[in-house]
Amino acid sequence: MRFQSVTSNNVYDYELAACASGKTICGSSSGFLIMVDETSQISMIDPLSKARRFTLPTILPSLPPKPSTDIEPSERRLTHKYPVHKAVLSSPPDRNPYDYILMVIHGEERELAYYSALTQTWIEIQEAGRYYDDIIFRLGKFYAVDEYGKVILCEPGLPPTVDEIAMPWLLRGNKVYLVVMGDALCVAIRFLMENPNVGYETYKFEVHLLESYGKRMRVSDTWGIGQYS
Repeated sequence: MRFQSVTSNNVYDYELAACASGKTICGSSSGFLIMVDETSQISMIDPLSKARRFTLPTILPSLPPKPSTDIEPSERRLTHKYPVHKAVLSSPPDRNPYDYILMVIHGEERELAYYSALTQTWIEIQEAGRYYDDIIFRLGKFYAVDEYGKVILCEPGLPPTVDEIAMPWLLRGNKVYLVVMGDALCVAIRFLMENPNVGYETYKFEVHLLESYGKRMRVSDTWGIGQYS
C-alpha cells in the first residue's frame, strides 16, 4: 500500500499483507484504516506504525442482514460478503479505547449502525431509514446522506437521535457524498457512464452547498461542476 505526504509530496510504501489478507477497506478515519473480513468482523490499524490495532465484535450476530428482493443476485452476494460499505470514527481509538464511536453503513439495504467502545455493543439506528450513500464526522457530530439527497444529523445514545436537516431532493446521479470544503458542508453528486474497457467510469461531479435555514439546511444551486473528458 502506498501513502503520499500532502506536505512533502513524498510517497511511502508500507506492507500490510499480513494484517489485511482476506479483508476489504471500508474506511479511513482519524488516522486508521478500517477493514472488514468475510465474517463481518471489523479491524482498525494505524498503517504507519502497524503496532496500534483494534478488533471489534462481529457485526452480524447483533445486526443480521435482512432479506431483500430489489437487489440483483450478484450484488446481493457482494453485499453479504462485505456488509460494511462505509465506516467513520468519532476519534482515534488509541486516544481512549473506551470512548469512541464507529458509525457504519451496512447490509444490503445500506442502513446505519454504530459501535460504542464504552458498552462494546453494536446498535442499529432504525429511525434513520435505508439506502445511505455516505457518512461523515464533523465538529463532534455524525452526518449521513442517502441516495435521494436526504441529510440527517445522528447522535448516538440510548436511544440514538436522528434529525432530518435536509429533505430528499435528488433524482439524478449515481452516488452521493458528504464533503467539507473550508467551513462548509456540501453534497457532491457523482455521475457514471459505461466504458467497455473498465465497466463504468466517472465523467462528472456536481457540488452543492448546504446552507443553514433556521434549524434545517437547504441545498443551494450547483456550487461547482467537475467535468472529465
